[in-house]
Order: sequence, then C-alpha cells, then structure tokens
Amino acid sequence: MVDWTVFAIKPSAYITGLCYSIFRLEPYGLCVHSCTYCYARWYRRGPPRPQWWVVRAWARLARSLERVWPKPFFRLATLSDPLQQGVEDQAAAALEMLRVAWRYRVPVVVNTKSDMVARSPWLDVICALADEGLVLVQISAAFDDGLSRVLEPRAPPTSRRLEALEVLREHGVPVVVRVQPLVPGLEEVHLRVAREALERGALGLIGESVRETEQGFREMSRLLGLDVAKRAGLEPYQLAEVEGGTPLYHPPAAWRRRMHRALYDLARGYGRPYAVCKDGSQPWHELGRDCCLTWLAVRERALRPTLHEYVRLGGRQWPEGLGHPYVYGDMVKNYPGPVAKALRAHERRLARLIAGRAWARLLEPRLEP
Repeated sequence: MVDWTVFAIKPSAYITGLCYSIFRLEPYGLCVHSCTYCYARWYRRGPPRPQWWVVRAWARLARSLERVWPKPFFRLATLSDPLQQGVEDQAAAALEMLRVAWRYRVPVVVNTKSDMVARSPWLDVICALADEGLVLVQISAAFDDGLSRVLEPRAPPTSRRLEALEVLREHGVPVVVRVQPLVPGLEEVHLRVAREALERGALGLIGESVRETEQGFREMSRLLGLDVAKRAGLEPYQLAEVEGGTPLYHPPAAWRRRMHRALYDLARGYGRPYAVCKDGSQPWHELGRDCCLTWLAVRERALRPTLHEYVRLGGRQWPEGLGHPYVYGDMVKNYPGPVAKALRAHERRLARLIAGRAWARLLEPRLEP
C-alpha cells in the first residue's frame, strides 16, 4: 500500500483548518519555471523528472475510487507545475494522470501557469473531462508580462496564459484564475490582470497572498525595485514557531483584507465569485461550496469540513448541520486506504485545532460580502 502522503498534503493548521480537499497528484517533484517566490524550493532540489511510480500508484488508487461516491477531487498539482515546457511535452506524465482520471471518473483540478493546457493532446482529455463535469482548470496569473519575466522567468508570460484561458473557454472548459501571489506594492497590477481574465471569460477568481522568508522578501524587493515589506509591513505566517524551521511571513491582516475586498468587488461586478486561498478572510459562502471553486464545474465531489463550517454552524458538531457533499466521521471508512487515512489524520488535527482555540487566529479578519 502506498503511503497516503503521496496523494495528500500532511495536516497543518492552515491546510487542515481551511482547505476543503487535501488530495494532490504530483507527476513531477520539481519545476523548471524558477518562480522566485516558490515555496516548493524549500523542500526540493534538482532537475525535474517524471515520477512514474506515482503515476502507476495513481492508476491503482483511481481504480479503487471508481465505484466510490462522492469522490474527492485531486489537485494536479501543488508543488510543481504539471505542464512544464520541455518536460511534460516529452514525458507526458501529467497527460497520463489526466487520462486515468477520465477513465475512472475521478474529478481533478488542473493548476498551472502553462499554456500547454490549451494544446492537444492535453486539451483533448481536458475537454473529455469537462464533458463529464470532472475538471476545473485554475490558471495562475498575477503579474503583467514584464513582472512575470522577472518573478517567473521560465514560465510562459501572462499574456499567453490568458490566451490559453480564451481557448479553453471556447471549448467549454470551466476556468478560473488564481491571482497569486498577492504582493504589496503591486495592487493595481493584480487588479488589471484579474479584470482582463474576467473579460476573457474566467468563471471566477481566487486570491492568495505571498508568504516568504525574510531573505525571500529582500530578494523580491531587489528584483522589483521596491521595498515589499515597507509597503505594508509583515507578520508571522505560522501560528507557532517550527523548531529548526525558517520563519515565514506574509502581509498583515489589514492589507490582505483590503486586497481581497478589491478583488471580491471586481469579481462581483462581473457576476463572478471570488474566493480566498489559505486565509481566514474567506468571503462567506454557502454550505456545500468550496474556495477552490470546484462547485462551478464539478458535478459531484466530496468535501471535508473546515473551520468555516464549524463557525457557520455556531460551533456545533458536524452531524447537526452537514450533509452531502461533506465526508467525515463514519463515512470515511467507505473510502480506500490512502484516502481514508488522510481524511482521518486531518479530522484529528481539526479536532485539536478546535479544542485548543488556535483556530481563532486563522479566521481573523473575516471578509463579509
């Protein structure tokens, strides 16, 4: 049996407390895009190579999910771009994972900075998934082309990503844009890119603020020619110091609230939803909806309860107010081993968060519509 952490993010305050799905597909352990702000660089080194053993394990896991309902959705990918130019076009490991997802009808969220997503054969299988209500494409775009060349030097420029968005929408593929990372001093740039994405057909927006080490913020400031920290200030990202780890920081709550509000109002002006990723200032949303915005596209998917549901229900236990599509408690035993173990691990961590009241910091300040 494959270790469940191959297909699921380990429990942590932010992931456990705020994320509706913790499942991932990583065809590559590394990424060629060389984004200066990439948090995966803290974990991995070396050239990107296809992880064929993960691809094979995914085929076995997907087969075991074929008759499970509702199915959890899997993010392709979280630590590296699944559609890297010069890597994926030769190995096609992500393409094989998408084909497996279609074969066994497992929903996926494709998260990419690449315009390969709008080219055959990747486009073909994504269209097939879209026809079955099994896919949402998330294209990351936060900078204009000039800034993208500085901060994301080996990724396709933003203009090509937005062109890919248009192609996908012309084929009926549901697409949202992740405006990330949100950086103090670049507010107007973020809003311009988000507006263009909406004009080109994006079904919604997701915002996520930058998180970095002190050294990382200094390097970003040098590249941009502005003092990022001085523009808004910084505050610790972790709820507690991690022994032996380098402290992480992100913009303060007041700045994040203003930036999220501006993007929320922009999206609402187009009749589109806005969601916040890994930030307690999540705009209020209806039960059964998630901040990945899969509810826009995926017909049937399982969600795990988060702190948002706990607060929404007034601190009551889940069975008193939750039903489909949430999966928790005894329902978890209906899922195959790696999925069930991951869900139980996050349930235990969520219970500790609630008992310890540490969760209150995760949900401040809340952004109400």
